[in-house]
Amino acid sequence: MLQYRDKNGDDSRRLREATELLKLCERYKTRLIINDDAELAARLGVGVHLGQTDGSLPDARALLGHKAIVGATCHGQLELAEQAKADGATYVAFGRFFTSQTKPGAPAVPLDLIAQ
Repeated sequence: MLQYRDKNGDDSRRLREATELLKLCERYKTRLIINDDAELAARLGVGVHLGQTDGSLPDARALLGHKAIVGATCHGQLELAEQAKADGATYVAFGRFFTSQTKPGAPAVPLDLIAQ
C-alpha cells in the first residue's frame, strides 16, 4: 500500500500527482490511499487516511463505499482506535514510536501500546 501525502499543494497539482501514482500502483498491483482528502480519494476511486482533524470517518466511509480502505490516525490513544473502528475504519495508525525528524515535537507512544 502506498500513501500519497501532500498537505500544502494546490488542488490541480495534487490531482495530477495522485493520478500518476495511481497509474504506478495499478502497474505494480498495489493499493493507493490519499492522506487527509476523502474527496480526492473518491475522485480517483482509492482509499483515504484521515488524521483526527481531517474529516469524519463515517462521512469518508459513506463517500468511498464499504469496500474502500479508510484509515485513521490514533496517536497513542486506544480510545481513538476503538471509536475509529466503530466509525468504519479499515485500519488505525499509532505513533510515533521512535524519534522523528519530520515531527520532532510529537509525543512518543510507548511500544507496549501494541500489545494492548
